[in-house]
Amino acid sequence: MKKHFTLSVICASMLLANDVYELPSVVITGSGTKSASKNAETTNGINEGFLNKSVKVGSLGNFKASDAPYQINSIPKEVIEDQQAIGLEDIIKYVPSAQIEMRGGAEVGRPQTRGFRSDVVSNTFYDGLQVFAVTAKPMEQFENVEILNGIAGTLYGPQTPSGIFNFVEKRPTTTFYNSITTSYSEDANFGVHGDFGGREGILGYRINLVKQGGEGYVSNSELERELVAIALDWHVSDSAIIETNFSHYNYKKEGYAGSFVMPILSGGVARYTLPSPVDSSKAGLGQEYAGMDLETTTASTKLKYSINPDWYFEGGYLYQRSDRSIYGVSNTFTNNVGGYQAVQTTLSAPGRTDINSWMAHVNTNAVDALGLDHGIAFGGNGYQLTGYSNRNTSGTTAILGNANIYNPLVFGEPTSFNGNIDRYKSSLSDINNLIVGDTITFNKQWQTILTMSNSWLNQYSYSTTGAKTKTYDEQGQSYAVSVIYKPIDNLSFYSTYADSIQAGSSGTNADGSTTILEPARSKQYEIGAKTTLYNIDISSALFQISRPIAYQGDDGIYAEKGEQRNRGIELMAGGKIIENLSMLGGVTYLNAELQDAMLKTLNGKQIIGVPEWQYNVLFDYLLPISTGTLGFSANFHYTDDRPLDEANSQFASDYYTIDLGARYITKHFLGDKTTFRLTVNNITNEKYWSGVFAAGSMDGFGTASPRGAQVFLGEPRRFIASMQVNF
Repeated sequence: MKKHFTLSVICASMLLANDVYELPSVVITGSGTKSASKNAETTNGINEGFLNKSVKVGSLGNFKASDAPYQINSIPKEVIEDQQAIGLEDIIKYVPSAQIEMRGGAEVGRPQTRGFRSDVVSNTFYDGLQVFAVTAKPMEQFENVEILNGIAGTLYGPQTPSGIFNFVEKRPTTTFYNSITTSYSEDANFGVHGDFGGREGILGYRINLVKQGGEGYVSNSELERELVAIALDWHVSDSAIIETNFSHYNYKKEGYAGSFVMPILSGGVARYTLPSPVDSSKAGLGQEYAGMDLETTTASTKLKYSINPDWYFEGGYLYQRSDRSIYGVSNTFTNNVGGYQAVQTTLSAPGRTDINSWMAHVNTNAVDALGLDHGIAFGGNGYQLTGYSNRNTSGTTAILGNANIYNPLVFGEPTSFNGNIDRYKSSLSDINNLIVGDTITFNKQWQTILTMSNSWLNQYSYSTTGAKTKTYDEQGQSYAVSVIYKPIDNLSFYSTYADSIQAGSSGTNADGSTTILEPARSKQYEIGAKTTLYNIDISSALFQISRPIAYQGDDGIYAEKGEQRNRGIELMAGGKIIENLSMLGGVTYLNAELQDAMLKTLNGKQIIGVPEWQYNVLFDYLLPISTGTLGFSANFHYTDDRPLDEANSQFASDYYTIDLGARYITKHFLGDKTTFRLTVNNITNEKYWSGVFAAGSMDGFGTASPRGAQVFLGEPRRFIASMQVNF
């Protein structure tokens, strides 16, 4: 045992010491505490289905997915590994109700479900602790990603109705686990990933290390990543464990295509014709000196304690610092034939954020009242978000020149651009919640879940001198009730009503003053069904969600003046179709409309950037042969056209992509097992607009300042090859 432990430490040290260019490009491989010993030749993460998996449901604790009155999907580590994903932007497509609203790029965009824009903190978690959403997330660090669709305010505190994204960190393994993966991608991008785990006495460890660097798929571009992630578990007793996590992640990307901006006129009409998308690997669509440099440091600790067979406690704390230097290129259209003006700008939002988040809950199933079984949950969570903005805003924009999307130009680096950083504390948000839940079991067929939370919302802003300029002090409640009916063991129906609070938005009036609104409310009605037919898990839902929209109208006042109402249907399926052939896929129809707009001609219009239809299906086939196992995968993705403007006068066209993959697993090459992987994403080299973002108000007003919709080009055909050795 000590030999394996020493070997893990030596390998980890070697990876840290090596230069990035000496080792090939990273694609991930990780295993969890229980899954490290699984036979990777017989599982692909999707042949087991998804309804039998344990998922987090806020302070209510862990549920089997089939028993939760919500649509919760999990992207397992096997899919992350075999599809060679490095970020959330690579795997979010597997859940068709989910998207990333791109703001400066997919890596720093806002993840969302069911067509609602998310918040920068309240919807995103590491193991149930809130983190900064809009920075890069290394998939090598995580066992899986859980996505809950829709409203979850009573479970996690005040938030937008855009769902929950919970990143589950890899835990120490019960037996020694050592893995090194090298890979090659793009034109000349190399990297290495090491994953080491084990346990010595009461201490378990898991170490993930990544180095990656080189040229990307655009000539003279650069993509660099570095990760150190360490997880330690102290088994204090048979009933108590202390989990700790530390990670430091650097992500640098330069030279890739920038955003394109379409000016929007009064009345919500796009000023020019949106050109057809082009190959995003063309040089000149971005500039080699423009991009992003992201650095995130995270530390957390958590206590899990089984007080006795009927009582359980879990509590934790997380600190995260995120530094974002975003100095990208935006290309603003200037005519109807694809002409644009290229401008380099720095990020206007705070470049540094500090987050302190906490959670705690107690759960028991030992309460019997009025002859009924009660599962009681009591807890809370919260976070404090501090933003630091750049004190010096001079020179943060540089005009590069004019070009055309069909004939882009490479411009020289501007000399007037000021990238100096002099930060000051500009904002503070302090959000805290108390949550109570009761799961009432009437009999084997009927159950209801009642949840309620009270939230305290405090927000402050500061001037460059440190003076407090705005304060916000509110509180409110969120409610949810669910009814679950199980006529037979493998079939359940549920209905859920949720009424959730979120912090009020702020905006500028025509006279230059700022208005901070009262907390807003979102409401959701949902009915769903879950079942298993043969070896295929099926989950479906019908839902309606509404929330108010605020903007500055022609009266010059920023206020709530409309409502976004989304109605939709979701269907997910996954499991084993026949022996050795598995699938994970789904389809979502979404009718996202603007209601009660100030400009009546916009009533009933489709929300900018939200497609009506989206589907994704991943197939995976395993073929045993004499020397090991061959694996083949095919992923089919479709996104419908999306409105470019509030008046729906133009749309970004729909697109269809196909990803193919192959792997060979053998015990007759290196170490205990070697896995070769080859992935080709977008094999047809489809040219498409991957994201549409409404940079102004959502219904044609806000004319006090120029507005526009941002669109982003999708990735071209890409090849990724890797070799993983387990020893």
